[in-house]
Amino acid sequence: MTIFRDSERSGWVEKKTKSSMTRWKRRLLVLSGHPFIGYALYYFKAGRDRAWRMMIPLNGNVQCGIVGTERNSFFIQRMDGDEISAAKRNDEGITEKHDRPRFVFRCSDEREAQYWLETIQDSLTKHSEHLKPTAPKVLADTPGNKTLSSSGGVSGAGLTSAPESSPSPDTPAETQSKELAEEN
Repeated sequence: MTIFRDSERSGWVEKKTKSSMTRWKRRLLVLSGHPFIGYALYYFKAGRDRAWRMMIPLNGNVQCGIVGTERNSFFIQRMDGDEISAAKRNDEGITEKHDRPRFVFRCSDEREAQYWLETIQDSLTKHSEHLKPTAPKVLADTPGNKTLSSSGGVSGAGLTSAPESSPSPDTPAETQSKELAEEN
């Protein structure tokens, strides 16, 4: 599927319906995103579908785990007990807000469920690492300025001038000239 060629994980699972009768519907589940902007679970009705049916955002306030004694099932819910604000597309392609307190998925076996949980947890950890404030790090020293970044990336906003009195480092040619002069 070209829409999610950079997905973290994808596979067929069964989704528990919201109805009062416990029913399961087979769905293609895809975990996709980026550590900086966040991750989401998308599910599709069929593998040939080009548009997702449901998008469940995964942020730092989400937890996941095995469902009670059903070792092949896992849940996703908010830690604070509020409902997850997901987006659902209807048959006409219109996206609607779809709040639910918990999403439950069933896999073919316990190992598959555990693998989904580990992959989702890794994604949540990667995303939360990008949200933590960090002390600025010196990325590069050049004569006259230093590049600082709090996110670990290079940014024009992180440039500051070095004090005028700081000595500038020797270039390789100047260092070689000094070494030759000291030898003679």
